[in-house]
Amino acid sequence: NEAEIPDDGIDNDFNGKVDDVRGWDFVNNASNAANGEDGDDEDNDPSDYNGHGTHVAGLAAAVTDNGVGVSGGGWNCEIMPLRVGYETTDGTGSIQTSAVLKALQYSVDNGASVLNASFGGPFDDFAERDMMRYAFDNGVVVVKSAGNSNSDIGYSPDNEDFVLSVAAVRNNDQKAAYSNFGDWVKISAPGGNRGVGLRSTYPDDSYNSIWGTSMSGPVAAGI
Repeated sequence: NEAEIPDDGIDNDFNGKVDDVRGWDFVNNASNAANGEDGDDEDNDPSDYNGHGTHVAGLAAAVTDNGVGVSGGGWNCEIMPLRVGYETTDGTGSIQTSAVLKALQYSVDNGASVLNASFGGPFDDFAERDMMRYAFDNGVVVVKSAGNSNSDIGYSPDNEDFVLSVAAVRNNDQKAAYSNFGDWVKISAPGGNRGVGLRSTYPDDSYNSIWGTSMSGPVAAGI
């Protein structure tokens, strides 16, 4: 965000966020956040402590043609990291609905071109649907992971016409056993097999292999 001056403590672009030079952390009052996770207040540091977001970002837009690590699906793309989830004390991942809604609006209002949503669950979320419709109506391509339940039931917003829902295929181009499917899915992309994932960027200057439609989504979003 070049309209914001780093670390001056001022909201230079008047968007309600101070020093948001590289996205925003929307997680707030997460009482069950694991040790080491930032679960307290919103801030200008969207760092990923779990690894999921960093892996997704690399699949979409890791620097290409530099002989280092991995290459993302995008070419010379910029990332706007928006943190809406965290790891809980029991080791699972948690997403705050209020944070998702704020992040979706922020991404649109601050100039995103493509929105990747590698999260969701087997239920309808109409608030999220409406905010993704807002994104679509403002020219943003909305990419959503189809889910890992091997189900043909499409819940909202995954099954909406304005959402590019992405299923996962294995290295032989067949449906991954875990991937959701159905006529509501718009496209498929590599997502890896159970136990054999896609290699991508990971925290602490490392790389890791993870499988799932969380991975097929950003492959499509990057392209």
